[in-house]
Amino acid sequence: MKKFKGNGCAEGAAMGLALVKTNYEPVYTMDTVRDTAAELAFLEENIVALGQKLDKLYERTLAQSGEEAAELIESYQMILMDRVFFDGIRARILQEHLNCKMAIKLECERSRESFMTIEDPYLRERFQDIQDVCFKLVMQCDNAVDSLAEVYLTQPTILLADTLTPVDTVKLDKNFLAGFIVEKGGPTSHAVILAKTLGIPAIVGAEGICAQVENGSRVIMYADTGEIIIDGDAEEEIRFSRRMTAGAAEKEKYRREPAGPAYTLDGVHIEVAANSGDADTAALLDPALCDGIGLLRTEFLYMAHEDYPDEETQFQAYKSVAEKMRGKPVIIRTLDIGGDKALDYMGLEAEENPFLGYRAIRICLDRPEMFQIQLRAILRASAFGSIKLMFPMIISLEELRRCKEHLEACKAQLRQEGKAFDKNLAVGIMVETPAAVFLADQLAREVDFMSIGTNDLTQYVTVADRGNTRVQKLYDPYHPAVLRALYHTGREAQNNGIGLGVCGETASMRKMIPFLIGAGVRELSVALSSLDKVRYLVRRLSARQCRDAAEEIIHDCSTSAQAQAVLEKLLGGIE
Repeated sequence: MKKFKGNGCAEGAAMGLALVKTNYEPVYTMDTVRDTAAELAFLEENIVALGQKLDKLYERTLAQSGEEAAELIESYQMILMDRVFFDGIRARILQEHLNCKMAIKLECERSRESFMTIEDPYLRERFQDIQDVCFKLVMQCDNAVDSLAEVYLTQPTILLADTLTPVDTVKLDKNFLAGFIVEKGGPTSHAVILAKTLGIPAIVGAEGICAQVENGSRVIMYADTGEIIIDGDAEEEIRFSRRMTAGAAEKEKYRREPAGPAYTLDGVHIEVAANSGDADTAALLDPALCDGIGLLRTEFLYMAHEDYPDEETQFQAYKSVAEKMRGKPVIIRTLDIGGDKALDYMGLEAEENPFLGYRAIRICLDRPEMFQIQLRAILRASAFGSIKLMFPMIISLEELRRCKEHLEACKAQLRQEGKAFDKNLAVGIMVETPAAVFLADQLAREVDFMSIGTNDLTQYVTVADRGNTRVQKLYDPYHPAVLRALYHTGREAQNNGIGLGVCGETASMRKMIPFLIGAGVRELSVALSSLDKVRYLVRRLSARQCRDAAEEIIHDCSTSAQAQAVLEKLLGGIE
């Protein structure tokens, strides 16, 4: 029996036979080509061939796994159609006489340098999509055989891989694919996104496991703890069986929970909202299943274009989301892009420390024309639904006031032009830095609501990059300092009579939910797949008991373990 530890990123446990994905290893040379026209034709031929394969995979994924999973394949198709990126490859062939494979490799590395400076782990890991497409294209150039292409599953199987792409997984029968274990990648990688979409467990950061596990080995995995057991004994299998029985019962009770408003046992309304990446994913949301959208990220709209999206493009995107939600609130966060060169048209310089660099509201305030175009689009869309505006990465009153000055200037422009907008548009900020926590009392007096970005806040408070496997164990949302930051922010929101939400991962964590309610959070914005669970728990908690538990933790607990024990005790009585 062997035991391994990774980072659990999707709920659940699984047992099955190991399928270790073998990697194709391309050979690159600096050999130059004389006939660049022929090499360009070879490139185009393989782009077309890969595109045809992706088209078939998209249709297959749509039929087998649904629209959300198919969108991951669609992201590959979009990259393959990216004229700017592939023009860079073509230029290397024409100007440097590089062979096709080396041109692809070098252009991919250039793109990597830009993406790796992005602060947001979710956006940073989107480079993996580009790298995956480049790798598949090189495979196509070599006419290489995919190790998973001819695999037919006949019993529950756990896939182990160095890295994993959506293209890899759609080749496998979802009826028998029990879980993923990946050596590399973070909690926002496509392996995790796909696992959550398919409702199967996933573990990342299990470094070195592929070399130590043979195909056919019996694997037990616990995605919540990251625990992996290879060829376990009878006792381990009994433990797993008990866990699965309990897990199945828990999922079923969540599934049966009726939609509608969520009130605690003592009558406190907790809004259960959904996070959304862009207008396309928001279009998939059913307003009957949630209380609105607690976070609409707008940076994806910018990343989907080769130049700044104009006001009309943004207006139509935001308007469609507002109309889709049928009067329920939609919180739109202004552009939150990192200090990087990920968007070539922005002309941003790479930075030594982008985590503390030029990003989000800092860029917007330096580029008032760009900022006001987005603000105008959001204001215009507010006439078609219940839109709220949120500024990210605020660290001072001066920043907030400058943002509001730009907003007022845009309102004046629209009035003069006779264009409609919500004159009472609610304005809020993200609390995601220690500075915002310490200034929460002052900031709360000047906004209508606040939303805590617990992913970034935990990262900044613990000084631990959640995408770095070496320090992920330090990234602890139950760290006493993180809990104190949440509690303090909640107090200041209540003292100033404004709403407080959470739109990070902690909003869907079973043990964290009672603490958040006890700290004064009144909106939990989560992934669509977590709505039932959050609603179920809220309806079985007492806000007063949650408050008592939160106060006990703040006053009496000095470790993460102690805090979790208090919360587990509170949840112990919930069936």
